[in-house]
Amino acid sequence: MIQSGIHTYPNAIWWTAMQMTNIGTAYAPASTGGRVLCLGISVYAAGMFGYLTALFATFLIDRAAKTPPIDNGALNQSLQEMKEEIVQLRQLIEAPARRLPKKH
Repeated sequence: MIQSGIHTYPNAIWWTAMQMTNIGTAYAPASTGGRVLCLGISVYAAGMFGYLTALFATFLIDRAAKTPPIDNGALNQSLQEMKEEIVQLRQLIEAPARRLPKKH
């Protein structure tokens, strides 16, 4: 059941909180002034949500920018070690096949 207006202070606080969180509520302002206030609170809440989202994204981007870069020398050494290990594994796998007699 939708109520036609806000008549108590607790209902007004509840309505404002629901408007600012963009959830909405069953209450609705009955007067023109109340509707204008509702529009202003809704626009303010949407702007604040965008601002807070941008602030959080900036924090994450700044944190990622301050992360020290990967040492390419250590990375290249690690890749070389992996390549050598792969060559050794391949030799171990192929060794039994080389001992078999060749078919003519």
